[in-house]
Amino acid sequence: MEPLATGGLKSGYDPRDYWYTPLGKGAIDWTTGFDIEKLLGFPIASKDQGRSFSCGGQAWSYYAAVLEYFASKSYEERSARHIYSHTHVAPGGGSRGRDNCDFVKTQGVAKEADASSYENGKAPSEAFVTTKPTLSPNALSDIANTKALSYLRIQGDFDMVAQAVADNYGAIILIQGEDNGTWRSSYPQPPYKRQWAHWLYCGKLKTIKGKRYIGVKNSWGDKTGVKGWQWLSEEYFASGAIPEAWTMQWDYTPSKRIVIMKQMIAILSKVIPLQKLLLTYKK
Repeated sequence: MEPLATGGLKSGYDPRDYWYTPLGKGAIDWTTGFDIEKLLGFPIASKDQGRSFSCGGQAWSYYAAVLEYFASKSYEERSARHIYSHTHVAPGGGSRGRDNCDFVKTQGVAKEADASSYENGKAPSEAFVTTKPTLSPNALSDIANTKALSYLRIQGDFDMVAQAVADNYGAIILIQGEDNGTWRSSYPQPPYKRQWAHWLYCGKLKTIKGKRYIGVKNSWGDKTGVKGWQWLSEEYFASGAIPEAWTMQWDYTPSKRIVIMKQMIAILSKVIPLQKLLLTYKK
């Protein structure tokens, strides 16, 4: 049963999903941590979804802009509306992780400048943000260059999500919570009753007073946390209130890579003895 008043909907099981496995970049140095804004060299502007259920579009548009930067060294804010208008679930609203991932992979994401997510300069209504934007030929050409992504599902425990953040410039989690007075603070507390679910982009890792935290960028403006950033503890993850997580990479198909590597090893094991035989014959 989905939580009430939710912008984040569970995707359910699909045997075709690829599952994230660490890339072997080494263990995270929690003393140094990880900060996507330090890697970018500038802060990520906060988004504001208002009373809409567009958190999925917001979270994936953060991530799409980050990944585009590391691919092209050009940072351009991407449109939450462009994503959400195609992935929202009618009539109640909200979106699923797999649908958002698949849209970004197969369609790409328009620039915010080409498909504004704001209604008359203000946070959008659900009706506005679910209306598909009209895109110019130049905007469509740009979108075509932003869709070479592959996505993976993550087992939603703290360590796996943290490693995905370090490996892939981020991850996105489905978080369940309640209005317990802490949600807009810098340190949201695990819920006693799960009243809603929300998509969040994860882009920071830090040890605070001896405890490990994952930093998330919310989509409720600068007044949430510190300039939109909040810190989720290991306890939040351990409470079971993070039921789903996703990460994105460039052309990552782990099962195919493993098969290809095994095939190469098998071929080389045959070729090398053959080379030895030919050298012996030449002598």
